[in-house]
Amino acid sequence: MRSRPLRSHGERVVRPVAAMSPVQVAACSVSLLAAGVLLTHGFIGFVPGRPVFVVLGVVLGATAVAGLAFDHVSVQSIAARPDHVVIEELNRCRRWSHPLTLVSIHCSAEAGDRIIRRMRCEDRAWRQRGRLQLLLVETDRTQAEGFLLRLSDLIESENVKLATFPEDAVTIDDLYARLRTPPSLGQRPAAEPVRLLELVEPIPESDISAAEG
Repeated sequence: MRSRPLRSHGERVVRPVAAMSPVQVAACSVSLLAAGVLLTHGFIGFVPGRPVFVVLGVVLGATAVAGLAFDHVSVQSIAARPDHVVIEELNRCRRWSHPLTLVSIHCSAEAGDRIIRRMRCEDRAWRQRGRLQLLLVETDRTQAEGFLLRLSDLIESENVKLATFPEDAVTIDDLYARLRTPPSLGQRPAAEPVRLLELVEPIPESDISAAEG
């Protein structure tokens, strides 16, 4: 897979894009067509060597499907300020009442590049003050945590911070503020109220005995 190095300044946003060329797509399509012809001869044709046609058709078809389904991804940069991208997506999510999650990850540039390859094409990423920032559109907290847990081979949970619209904040400034001091991945959000049962002190046994007496 091809990749370009992440930009360290704040004027570039990167995103994953399909790296499969039109020629490769055409080749896989032709292979699927040829596999269909071979399977047709193998199953309904009145020609000798039918098992050979079936085997060739299955192998060729499986190869073509794998070529089309395999996630060929590269990393490309687009000229856009991160704040402008976040504001645009935030306004869209606010208009349609969709969630959005900002993620901040402390990781190496190599790990960040591998993380971006696993993102969806509609998501965005950029480097800011030595951390990788992810913009996961149409993604609530549960979905974001599920995605981050699948990155456990690349990152440690204590190095991950996230803030979700509208659960944690509704403005870009508040989302960034939550990224600076939110709980780590899997911990309870600071804004979540504590249950009253957790604040009730246990009744002394002497008081219970006196009440029963």
